[in-house]
Order: sequence, then structure tokens, then C-alpha cells
Amino acid sequence: MREIPLKKRMEVLKLYFEGFPYDEIASKAGIAKGSVVNIIKELRDGKYPEFVSALDILDELRDLAVRMKKNKLDIPQVIIGLKFYERLSFVEPDKLESFIRMCERISPQDFPVEKFVNSAISLCKLEEKLRKPYDEALKDLENELKKKSSILGELKSRVDELERKKQKVERDLEKLEERYMAKREELAELIKGQESLESLGVSKVSKLSSFAKECENLEFNVEKLIELLKLVEERNSLAEEVRFLMDEIDALKKEKERHAKEELKIIENNRKLATASLIIKTQRTAISCASCGSLIHISIPPQSMLYQELRNKAMYAMQCYRCGFVNQISVRDILAAVGYAILTS
Repeated sequence: MREIPLKKRMEVLKLYFEGFPYDEIASKAGIAKGSVVNIIKELRDGKYPEFVSALDILDELRDLAVRMKKNKLDIPQVIIGLKFYERLSFVEPDKLESFIRMCERISPQDFPVEKFVNSAISLCKLEEKLRKPYDEALKDLENELKKKSSILGELKSRVDELERKKQKVERDLEKLEERYMAKREELAELIKGQESLESLGVSKVSKLSSFAKECENLEFNVEKLIELLKLVEERNSLAEEVRFLMDEIDALKKEKERHAKEELKIIENNRKLATASLIIKTQRTAISCASCGSLIHISIPPQSMLYQELRNKAMYAMQCYRCGFVNQISVRDILAAVGYAILTS
């Protein structure tokens, strides 16, 4: 008879420990049922060093695997069951069934057992994921929320300060624009005066005396002309001042844009803090209806009542406005909804 390879034998042992019956092991491994029996016998005889330390509990391991397979359970589900059993450690094993029947009798007729069990399983999975008890995780979340609220307050102060600076810059910009328009009107008057002089043919006059005499011959008001000449001399200085004002206006516009971008960046980078701030201000959050999934808005208990409500395991009956289903919501559900809203914003 051909020797069965070690890899094939390990496959048979793996299927054996997973709770499969001998016929199914033979079918999956592609060998005869008698070979499967012989390999299991070799395991019990200690011919596989890898499993020598487990021979004393071999039957228990096999029985556990068969039960898990029969009840369609995986290892994570068994771990959850063990956690429930640990919580019920105060009940003697032979009285466990009686305890369960007693709980069923004292539960209200319309008690949502399925929802309660699902919530308990979700809570166990959450504690396993967080690697800490739910109460401790909740306390950490509250501390983190306080820190975020403090940071949010500082950021709000900074935003307010930026808003004040922005308003000041806008006021300065308006004043500069007014000055710019005034100087521009003055410059227009100067240009008009220069054009008047050039129209008289005096743009190339080199001597004021001959220029004045010629103006007298033309019966032109010399004093007015001299005033226009002074205005022409001031034109260059005014033009320079206008250019300076334009540069200052451009700089202020850039400063305004920079403040606006910084403000948008602060708001964009702190959406979670904004969500936390909204929840803190409104003292409200939203929980999905267990029946139709619609959002139900519910008030968060005041901090002075929060720990008392948790200890008393208070439940709130909230009717869904959409489907009419009455949801039983605990304080833990409310706090979990707050944490979820902040973490997913």
C-alpha cells in the first residue's frame, strides 16, 4: 500500500480538529475512510510529536469542534459566548437553564430580545476592538471631547481675531480707495490744466518773462497761468503718491486674501471640532431607528445627570416619526451616537 504523505496526514488531522465526520474527511482529503481511521489512531498513539501535549484533552477538543460545527459557530462567536458565560459566572452551571427561563418570565412581553442581544454582541465586539471596557472607553471619549472643546474654543478665538483683522483691513482698504479716487480727480484736473497750456503753444517756453509777456499779448490771465504751472509741477509728485497708494491697496488685498484662506483652512481642518461644538451647543444628537433606519433626534442628558443615568441604566422610549416604531434607547446608545458622529464627520 502506498505511503500517505505527511502533508496529506496533516490535512486529515486539521479536518478532524475542525469537527468534520470521518466520511467527509475522507472525501475532502481524497483518501479512503480506513486511512482516515488509521491516521486518527496514530494521533491517539502519540506518533505525531506536534500533538503529544494535547493528547490528554484530545476528546474535549474534538467534541468542542463538533459542537461548533453543528451550531455553525466560528471562533469569534465562541469568544463572545465565553464572555457572556463569564458575566454569568455567579450562576451555577447546572442552574443556568433555569436562570435563563427565569429571565424570560420576568422580561416584559414586548421586550425587544433580539435587539437587546444584538446590542450586547455589538458591545462585546466594540470592547474587543477597543481593547478596553466600554465604560473606560466612554470616559476616554469624554476626556477627548473636553480636550477638543478646549481646542475648539482656542480656534474660535483665533478665528474671531482674524475676523477683526479682516474687518480692519477692509476699512483701511476703503479709506485708501477713497484717497486714491480723490488723488485721481486732482490728477485729472492737472492733466486738464496742462492740456490747456499746450493748446496755447507754451509747452516749450524756456523763460517765464517772455512767456508772461506773450501771455499778456494774448490777453491771458498770467496769475491763473502761473497757478496752472504750479499744478503741473505737483502732477509728478501726485502721480507718484497715486502709484504708492495702488501698491498699498494691492498689498492690502493680498493680505485680505491670505486671511480668508487661513480662515477657510482652519474651518476645513477642524470639521470634527465643528461637529463636536454643534453637539455641545445644541445638546442633541441623532440615532437611527431600529425599524426603518430613519434618524431620531434625541437630547443628551445634562452632565450632572449623566453618570446617575448610566448607573441606573436608564432607557428612553423614542417613537420614530416615520414608521411609528417605539425605540428603547439607553444613555450608552446616546453617548455612542455622539462619539460616532464626531469620529465620522
